[in-house]
Amino acid sequence: MGDDKIRDTRRELIYKTAVSMMAEQGFRAASIRDICKAVGIKESSFYLYFSKKDEILDEVFGEFGELFLKNPLPFEKIPPAVESYSPERILTSALDFCIHRLDNLHIRRLWQILIVEQFRDGRAAGALKKMNRRLAATAAELFAEWKRRGVVRPALDTVSVAECFASSVRMLFYDYLAQEESDSFLHEKNKLVLFFLSVLGIDGEEGGLEWKRN
Repeated sequence: MGDDKIRDTRRELIYKTAVSMMAEQGFRAASIRDICKAVGIKESSFYLYFSKKDEILDEVFGEFGELFLKNPLPFEKIPPAVESYSPERILTSALDFCIHRLDNLHIRRLWQILIVEQFRDGRAAGALKKMNRRLAATAAELFAEWKRRGVVRPALDTVSVAECFASSVRMLFYDYLAQEESDSFLHEKNKLVLFFLSVLGIDGEEGGLEWKRN
């Protein structure tokens, strides 16, 4: 049992070290030799845990999927949220929740790997597109609920707005990864919320707690 625990700990160390180096250097540049040197093991020991470096990338995609490819908010929870909170507060809180997850260094590195590898690996591009679709689907359900309640413009195509919103949020994630939280970033985040509220035809009030029906 003790040997199994040591093996699991060593494997996790190799994986996390590789993720760190891949995030900084890219998948190809982070060699097995350099990974093993950083961990403090012989190169031959690497193959006790992974048959090849690609297995680590496979694991990155799997972990990203577990963290980000699930529906961000179950549809059944949207009506109670709409009933209890203003649109501005819902959008701001949702963005804060998503963005603050990127404060976790390991999660940031997963993102950074996929951002770089999306241009070389179809799986990375597919994972990011799938996450975008999930976010758009959740936003579409939220906007449709507001529409059912007469909060947004009746003729508005909420699905198209949701798709645009999801793409904008993804770009906001990229900005956050590039510059971390700053006054400039917070301004961009708030501007994004207010822009989409205006597109939906919702007047946000200061503090995000009150709103007006059109």
